[in-house]
Amino acid sequence: MKRVCIIAVCYNAFEETVKYLDSIEEAYSQVADVELTVVLSDNSLKNVPGELIEREMQFDYRYIKNDNVGYFPGFCLGLEEVDKDEFDYIIISNVDLEMSVDFFVNLSKQSFSENVAVIAPAIISMADGRDLNPKILTRPSRKKLKLLMHLFSFPYFFRFYVALAKCKEFIKAKNNEPVLPDIKKEEIYAPHGSFIIFTKEYSKIENGFDYPRFLFGEEVHVGEVVRRNNLKVEYNNTLVIRDIEHGSTSLAAVRFLSKHHVLSYKFLINKYFTVE
Repeated sequence: MKRVCIIAVCYNAFEETVKYLDSIEEAYSQVADVELTVVLSDNSLKNVPGELIEREMQFDYRYIKNDNVGYFPGFCLGLEEVDKDEFDYIIISNVDLEMSVDFFVNLSKQSFSENVAVIAPAIISMADGRDLNPKILTRPSRKKLKLLMHLFSFPYFFRFYVALAKCKEFIKAKNNEPVLPDIKKEEIYAPHGSFIIFTKEYSKIENGFDYPRFLFGEEVHVGEVVRRNNLKVEYNNTLVIRDIEHGSTSLAAVRFLSKHHVLSYKFLINKYFTVE
């Protein structure tokens, strides 16, 4: 019996959350050898629909209300609701996702080496079909992070950078063979932050989940924690999540996102990249 805990962090995305929970329930209905707990960690500023607070599920479902504390801090508040040592896998996720129907079936069949601390699933964009993983293949340099920190301090550059990155990813996806059904497993530096699977080995790391930034940079934090403990991040595309991508972003939102990218880069540089 595999024990799995998903902590889903929500911010004003109630319709997406309902669909996400529906997809989790459908996937869970396909297995008999998985015990599942789902904690909805709600950072929303809007009033949450009652169906999300009192929702009846096939598994252990819990709802908690937070202030708008951010992504990883919201995850850590959700983690306080469970005993992390009880689970084989702990998952942090956004809610604008859908779980493939065979996700738990495939997860229950997996066996990972003892030095695998983090699993990066295939996260397939529903907009263009590309896989958002592997997110970061190799460790970034201090020089690169400092450059991005500087450039992202200009909101218009940030908007341009995001648009350019999406264009490059789209072209790459069109030029490559489809991710599925070919099975691919490889060691990488860091997973995409929207859905990260932590194994027991990661849970054993003291303060491994403590990332105090509001948004962004959690991938690098996880990659550094794993690297410093001589463990591994494994990309595994037998596990599939679908990503519901958002549309255009307002200038006010761009300024907010740009600001938090800069603050997160500064934190990461000071904590993990003090020297090359």
